[in-house]
Amino acid sequence: MEMMQIISAIVILAAIIYFSWREHRRKNPKRRVFRMLATLVCFASIYCLLYPVTWTGKKFTDGKRLGIILTEGYSQDSIQSAIENNESALVIEGADLFKAPADISHFQLFGYGFPIGTRFSEMPSVISFNPTRESEGVTAVYWNQKVITGNELRVQGRYRNSSQNMVTLKLSVFGKVEDSVLIQPYAAFNFTLKSIPRFNGRAVYQLFALSGKDTLESNAVPVKVISADKPTIIMLSSSPGFEQKFFQDWLSGESFSVISRVRTSKDKIERKYLNVSKQTQQQTLLNQIRSADVLICDTEEFDRLSSSDRQSVFNYVSETGLGLLITADSILPRQDILRKSFSLTAANKISNSIKFKPGENKSLVAVPADGHARFLKQSENSISIIRDSADRVLVGQIKYGRGSIVISLMPSLYPLALSGNQFAFAKLWTTIINAAALKDNRRERIGTDTRFPVVDEEMSFTLISGDNNAKKLSVDNVNIALEQDADPGGFYKGKYWPEKEGWLDKITSNSDTASVYIYSDKDWKNIRMQERINYTKQLIKNNADKRETLSPAISHRKKLPDVFLYLMLILSTVFLWIEKKFA
Repeated sequence: MEMMQIISAIVILAAIIYFSWREHRRKNPKRRVFRMLATLVCFASIYCLLYPVTWTGKKFTDGKRLGIILTEGYSQDSIQSAIENNESALVIEGADLFKAPADISHFQLFGYGFPIGTRFSEMPSVISFNPTRESEGVTAVYWNQKVITGNELRVQGRYRNSSQNMVTLKLSVFGKVEDSVLIQPYAAFNFTLKSIPRFNGRAVYQLFALSGKDTLESNAVPVKVISADKPTIIMLSSSPGFEQKFFQDWLSGESFSVISRVRTSKDKIERKYLNVSKQTQQQTLLNQIRSADVLICDTEEFDRLSSSDRQSVFNYVSETGLGLLITADSILPRQDILRKSFSLTAANKISNSIKFKPGENKSLVAVPADGHARFLKQSENSISIIRDSADRVLVGQIKYGRGSIVISLMPSLYPLALSGNQFAFAKLWTTIINAAALKDNRRERIGTDTRFPVVDEEMSFTLISGDNNAKKLSVDNVNIALEQDADPGGFYKGKYWPEKEGWLDKITSNSDTASVYIYSDKDWKNIRMQERINYTKQLIKNNADKRETLSPAISHRKKLPDVFLYLMLILSTVFLWIEKKFA
């Protein structure tokens, strides 16, 4: 804003205040409010004539028709007004989008949006998305799909009951109800259902939503009961908390052996062993650390170790290949070994969330950061493992002898898993653990980042490997084309379209095998459709720049018409003159 415009604004504002004050002091109180409004309109019109008020708009240079795209889940009521207001609107199915006539200048998309995996080489035109509103039922869910023999299956989620009747959620397997919970009418409720599997191998639980005798939902909950054979991780925590417990349970669910030591008070420690033999439980802490694969410790608890114990830890890293992962907050441990390789730098701007890109073709995910203000400053001998979207280092690594030392300033990641983004949660933590666990870096691991794979819909397989050998992944003896992810950690991805429901076996790589459950189209439909809505929103957003170039719509500046401003000025002035003359 130029100086003259600022001076003009101050003068106009002073005039408005002065004449409003004069009007307020007039003895005749009749029509006082109208006189003051007329004064405001008069001077505001003068200012807008001197300095026009403008905004960015869109002008269609060709094409005059509206295209209405219908996808699964659209409501007839939702599109009725669009059709009534645009008599020449063309209604098309989502699959026929690219067959639309060239004179379509704008599209309105209704329903759940495009199927996940849809890609545009070029966006055909401007698209406005009107997603279907969230319906009642299970709107979020998470469970540990791999359960160690004797451990507990926990199915956690959220149910939205919009009816006037009670709803009962039941978790059953082999025809027997394992757990249940009641949902009150007109309530959104966070539920937890539990079961200790009494079988080995695979089975499919069912989560039923019942209202009286009516079955509202029936969702498959596939589970694998396995024995513990993954690396051992020791966690030393200076205080208890939800994040520490959630991460500990996730590691256990991923088949890691977990030894947890949590300080609940100055002199009291709570110990927990998951997937750990009794012989290992009876060992001293140093012996447990010596035979472990990764030691995860926060700064405060690491500094509490005696100097001899800390030196023993560094010796184990150097000599046996132990991975040391230290989770820091605002300060680093006091040891010279660490402070020579790592240092902290303050953020230019404190933010309440930090964004990550968990894959080359993945959209950014935001994690609450609670005013995160510190990041790692990279040194000559350190390697950055994870950076945020602003290219700031949050996880760094140094090689130390045969092992690895990793410093992490990551914010809490469990909100990702709770919100349904298990892929981002798992990939970020797997990258961090792999950076520390050199012993396990050469093992291949098959997975999928498609949460609910369905028949005839695209799903994505992932292959994690730390070696440089040629990668191979096959499903039912059919080779899957793999492409390497740009992120660190040896991630490869491939696409597949399942042909039938149930367990998909014969998924093999050079050194790993896996099986994946293929869901029915009716399973977890609310959640799958919400994921589809989110995918469509991101798809449209990612193509925004290209769409602006290819679309007949161009940006231009709009302003209030001078005729309108002159009319307001004349009417307000005439009103004030007449009111004063005949008052």
